[in-house]
Amino acid sequence: MMRFQVYEGSEPYVFISYSHCNEERCGQLLAQLQKRRVRFWYDFEGIHGGAHWRDILAERIENASCFVALISQDYLESANCRDEIEFALDNRKTIIQVFIEDLELMGGLAMSLNRKHRLYRSKYSSETAFINALMRSEGMEACVERTGKVQSAQVAAAGTSAEMVEQAQKRVLDAIEEEVRWKEPP
Repeated sequence: MMRFQVYEGSEPYVFISYSHCNEERCGQLLAQLQKRRVRFWYDFEGIHGGAHWRDILAERIENASCFVALISQDYLESANCRDEIEFALDNRKTIIQVFIEDLELMGGLAMSLNRKHRLYRSKYSSETAFINALMRSEGMEACVERTGKVQSAQVAAAGTSAEMVEQAQKRVLDAIEEEVRWKEPP
């Protein structure tokens, strides 16, 4: 899997929980999130040799604004992955379940996650449509790096309906006009 820079600051970020058996799929998702300037943390780059990895995982989950779980059979069979998602539940994190395989949760995990947001990758016609749906999920917007009003309006336009795009374009034009007025001498 390609390596990505993990977020280490105090702004809202997404904790990515995945089975290492699904590194390739995780890497594809991280590449898309990086393009959209989403702050994220995942354990491939985020834990350094000799570290107490369970303590680091717990801290990163506690401090995350949003928890994205890449659900697969391998994920469900991994004690570590189950510990992560249970810890996120215990800490009342916003959880987004991203099913990268078509399967159903069973037993206690199904009961615990029944009311949490789910996205099934297979239900989207393209990677772009899937990522756009993920970006509209609760908690994701707060984790996007912003550089000003114009970028905020552009991010809001990504992956939305034509009417919403038109509204976002108007906000972009309004933001540009406001910045021009602000920079004009009196």
